[in-house]
Amino acid sequence: MYVETMFNPEMVKKIMPLTPRDMPDRKYLGTETVNGQLADKYELTIKSDQDPQTMYTWQAKGSMMPIRIEMENGKTVIDYTNVHLGEPPAELFEPPAGYRKMDMGGMMNGMNMGMPR
Repeated sequence: MYVETMFNPEMVKKIMPLTPRDMPDRKYLGTETVNGQLADKYELTIKSDQDPQTMYTWQAKGSMMPIRIEMENGKTVIDYTNVHLGEPPAELFEPPAGYRKMDMGGMMNGMNMGMPR
């Protein structure tokens, strides 16, 4: 059994409201090749009640897809490898054979989830 749901950006904003204070300062540092991908490098400074935290991200050129994330201290590095940008094949989104779609419409209509109708 599987369920399909609609993505609602307004619902996300209600659950996780962001203010300008929550958004990191972002500074472009140039272009580098990381993990075989041409990437734009950025310095992100995240404000907090304590000391600000700085990290670096390398994003695939022309995309927001991170290829590498590194904390300022260099002790934490996350590398994304085997990244293929573009449209995935449609069959990846097909449910496995034998699965039935569960209709949540009736149940959800009876609940006010804070979503506009």
